[in-house]
Amino acid sequence: MVVAFAHQGEALRSQIAAFTSRNDVTVKLDLRGNPEELTTSQRLSILAFVREAMVNVRDHSGAKAATVTVSVGRARTHAAVLDEGRGFDVERTLVQAARRGRL
Repeated sequence: MVVAFAHQGEALRSQIAAFTSRNDVTVKLDLRGNPEELTTSQRLSILAFVREAMVNVRDHSGAKAATVTVSVGRARTHAAVLDEGRGFDVERTLVQAARRGRL
């Protein structure tokens, strides 16, 4: 499994291409820095985060396009998924999720 994720950029591109082919959401990847400097667990975490965020875009936002940005630096790594969807009230949603035991 480690070999499959040896090239983070390729893994992200493949994941996004597969998602785009199965869904009505166009996803652009903006990859900065050298993801090869990340540990295997960091790479897997980023892939899992991006996958879950894209599913949330599809299921909840109503957006037809999204951008995945992953920036790898010496001091930190930043990953974000942005869309032009309808959004939500963060505080209210967190309270509701906690009440349902989903937080």
